[in-house]
Amino acid sequence: MVVLAVIFLLILLNQIFTKLKMVPLCACVAVIAFGFLALSNVDARIAEYNVKQYKEGSLSSVDLSELYDLEYAAIPSLIDLSNHLNSYAKLSTEDKEIKERVEAYLKHEYENISSEKKSIFSKTLPYMKAQRALNSYFP
Repeated sequence: MVVLAVIFLLILLNQIFTKLKMVPLCACVAVIAFGFLALSNVDARIAEYNVKQYKEGSLSSVDLSELYDLEYAAIPSLIDLSNHLNSYAKLSTEDKEIKERVEAYLKHEYENISSEKKSIFSKTLPYMKAQRALNSYFP
């Protein structure tokens, strides 16, 4: 929507300044928007949103299988959820089950990341953030 709005403004400007080259300008807008979308780490934003909504009580349950599908991008949010659940002395049975499943998943991912030897070319930003978060979670 933002790309279309900017292109519309460019078309309006083209009516005033007739020497504007519309195709290169529109291509630049599209490339910048695509770059922003590609580098914004959408999976991490999804995980943060779901965990935040669960912590605030807007969600009665957190969909862990969907968070697990987000892989490395969700690990910092899952650590936040685990710390949140650890702060309560008394948990419901559903919260206890969520806590156990999250901790088991985090332990499994920590063991995988610790034993993996990835080259610099196969490391991504979500992977490195997950590695740093797991290393601080498991001393």
